[in-house]
Amino acid sequence: MKKFIIILLVLILVFGGGYYLYHKRVAKLNTVKATQTLPENLYTVKKGSLIKTITSNGFIEPVQKKDLCFFTSGRIKEINMIKGQRVEKGQLLAVLDNLSEKLALIRAKNKYEEAKINSTSKVVEEKLLEYKIAERNYQNTFLYAPFSGLITEVEVEIDDQVNASKPVAQIIDDSSFIVELNIDEVDLDLIELGQRVLITLDAFPEMKLTGKVTEIGLTALNQGGVVVVPIKVRISEVNKRIKPGLSVSAEIIVGQAKDQLIIPITSVIQKKDGAYVLKKVGDKFKPTRVITGISNDVMISVLDGLKEGDQIIINNYEAIQEIREKMSIRNPFNNRPPNVFRGIRGGR
Repeated sequence: MKKFIIILLVLILVFGGGYYLYHKRVAKLNTVKATQTLPENLYTVKKGSLIKTITSNGFIEPVQKKDLCFFTSGRIKEINMIKGQRVEKGQLLAVLDNLSEKLALIRAKNKYEEAKINSTSKVVEEKLLEYKIAERNYQNTFLYAPFSGLITEVEVEIDDQVNASKPVAQIIDDSSFIVELNIDEVDLDLIELGQRVLITLDAFPEMKLTGKVTEIGLTALNQGGVVVVPIKVRISEVNKRIKPGLSVSAEIIVGQAKDQLIIPITSVIQKKDGAYVLKKVGDKFKPTRVITGISNDVMISVLDGLKEGDQIIINNYEAIQEIREKMSIRNPFNNRPPNVFRGIRGGR
């Protein structure tokens, strides 16, 4: 029995002393002396603003672009447009040789007028239908501008033979443009209609434009093994230097923090149980749990855990790594095997 008591007392002293030394060590380790940190590695917490963006590259396209076609076949008799010409909606652009269609229209009209005087209502209806068909065939020999804009292509000349629905010219609406972008699938959840977009033209980097997301693609695309979703951004400004096909760099604003505590992202230590910073307390720095908000590549907002005027360590990777390792120390007593006294027998 005495032997058992002696062993028990020894174990209590060993474990008790170890437990005390462990906590004393952890309390000491979980701090960094202020003298270990240079002034340039200190940051005073203050309020500010930041934006979170997603970047993408794309090309400018007009909101409206249309291939111009005749709805009937024939020979080009008249062309009233040239490449680069600005035209108005409804303006006559080209005409086919339409003598036969014109004569057919005149005959159909005369027969319709005669039927109204001398024929039954059924015959009148038949002649009216023939007259409307002849009128449509005649009108199909004329090509009009569907909207105001710029003629960008003219594919025919006088006396050229054209087929129905074959493009003879192209027109764009140069009063409004969009940017077509491809967004990585991992960022898709961050994209919403109406989000503001900052646009820079590669040809004119000094010219800054803005826009809004107006369309998000319904299907994804696979581009060389990368899955992307196309979106469209309507450019807000009108500028003569904007041309279809120009390449752009775009930043989509997906988050914004205003008048919040902002700290450098290099000051944050990420642990399994949350985010920490090393805050100055007296002449030491102690790990302080923080709740963070949105971030960009440089700064991150803090929702809780710090106040304006607090000082924290930034860019001191040696000190941060030291604390990271110290915070990972495990209590050896939490890992002891069960039934620690198994095998100890009392003496007589």
